[in-house]
Amino acid sequence: MPVLESAWLSKDSSTVLRSTGPVPASASNVSDSVILPPKAVCGTCAGPHPTSECRCPNAKPCKSGKQCPHIVPRCALRGCGGKHSATAAECRVRQILFRRIEDELSASGSFFAAMQTLIPPPLMPLPPHVQSAVPGLPLLELFEVGRGVRLPPNLSKILYRWNLKSEVSAFAAKSKQIQIYRLDTGDCLEVLRETQGEFLFGHLADLRKTMYAIAVDQGATVRLATTAVSVDPERRAVTLGSGETLTADVVIGADGAFGLVRPMLLNEQGIQEATKPTMCMYSATVPKALVEKDPQSKRFYEHEVVRRTPPKLHILLLNSVQISMFSFSGNNQSAISHPTGGLPCFTFTLYRPYDEYESTPAEGMRAALESVAPKLRALGPMISQPRRFPIFEHPPLEDWLAKSGRVVVVGGAAHPIPTGSTQQYAMGLEDGAVLAKLFSHLATDSQITDFLYAFQELRQPRAQTVLTSETGVIHYMGMPNGPEQEARDQAMQAKHKAGGYLFSGDDESAEWAEIKTVFGYDAENEADNWWVTWGRLKARSVRKSIP
Repeated sequence: MPVLESAWLSKDSSTVLRSTGPVPASASNVSDSVILPPKAVCGTCAGPHPTSECRCPNAKPCKSGKQCPHIVPRCALRGCGGKHSATAAECRVRQILFRRIEDELSASGSFFAAMQTLIPPPLMPLPPHVQSAVPGLPLLELFEVGRGVRLPPNLSKILYRWNLKSEVSAFAAKSKQIQIYRLDTGDCLEVLRETQGEFLFGHLADLRKTMYAIAVDQGATVRLATTAVSVDPERRAVTLGSGETLTADVVIGADGAFGLVRPMLLNEQGIQEATKPTMCMYSATVPKALVEKDPQSKRFYEHEVVRRTPPKLHILLLNSVQISMFSFSGNNQSAISHPTGGLPCFTFTLYRPYDEYESTPAEGMRAALESVAPKLRALGPMISQPRRFPIFEHPPLEDWLAKSGRVVVVGGAAHPIPTGSTQQYAMGLEDGAVLAKLFSHLATDSQITDFLYAFQELRQPRAQTVLTSETGVIHYMGMPNGPEQEARDQAMQAKHKAGGYLFSGDDESAEWAEIKTVFGYDAENEADNWWVTWGRLKARSVRKSIP
């Protein structure tokens, strides 16, 4: 069986800045600096080697890595030495470090100010060439903590199937409740308590670190200190800024809507890319400690008291769900907010028509919060460094493969959806899962192009469904005030008062029925079904035709 070599182009190509200074002491039971040693240390056994080189110690080695029952996990963080990996949530050193960071956040009120003093170690150790710091660089986006991310059920089910539940649980908070309010008044419209799976909230940095560590653990080589400057689809070659040229069997463009590969495919197909944004999205995070100090905003972290009065029975239920996602419907704008796991904070995302605050996002967000409900408006003074992203209506690609047949796009390069959408990162991970499933059956070089076309066949309809759903939700929740908006609000409130759920009953709305379908999707099952139905038969016919 041939070995497939692929070159993935990603949007982030910077060197990671690591803190090498000591962490200010705030806990007497840990005196040493809570940092990784400056050499390669395994995140599984704490040995002097990268995690990817961790091997079974038996005379007759079994499978290496996490599946090996003979490797005793030991924490690689200084001051711990416990029998658990560096990713374990129960690590006392990691917990103390997080408490120190939370204290610093509470004092400074800014993630960025705190992180300049306290940079937590990655969830998994990084290779030595990644640990090196570049003088003068700020904390870079790859491991930036100041952005929340939602992991919907269709994403969490894949991560769990990959045996990453412990890693994900270390940084993600779980919720089965979505509360929907009016953005201007704060009136509750609906409560959703069923999401067809585990809906998780975390930091984008933690998701990236976990995916990065798994990729390196599986043998991937990641170059963070350079950029790709050109792609030759015929030679399947990528030229780097250093002048080096890399070649591969397949070039996979995961470099976003405005990277290198998507514009190349648009040009091949004669399609004009979007040039003017239609909306913008503001994203900000506020430390939990600050939110809980404010009498208005602390409701985001309180238990919800639910009253139900069935016939002949009067009960008062204290809802056990502590983490909720809050969706706010407004006049030509909408917002989504939620607490996160890992480093505790509250994430706030706001969609509105494209405005003039491109260079002053803090001013733009304050202006947007002037007319919102009090508990949201109270977050304004706590937000120090929001980010603002333009949103374009991108034209769809007809083909995801270059004419050469060996260059393909995935994620935002193939199917851009609005920044900050629930499915933004799930879609890219689904793409990777489908590619992995397909190429697990690779037996001959001639199958490569077939698998890439199968990938497009499987993913293109799904991408269009998700794009329609995500943009539809943004417009549905940001519907301008008027008769249609009033009818929507009345229907939601009627079901809420009746004790119904959005995802239950025969009268569920078409909008939420579509979301339920999106959440319930299983990308790996779709790939398996394709192989059983078509791929295996074609592979047999190819083998029979070989003399």
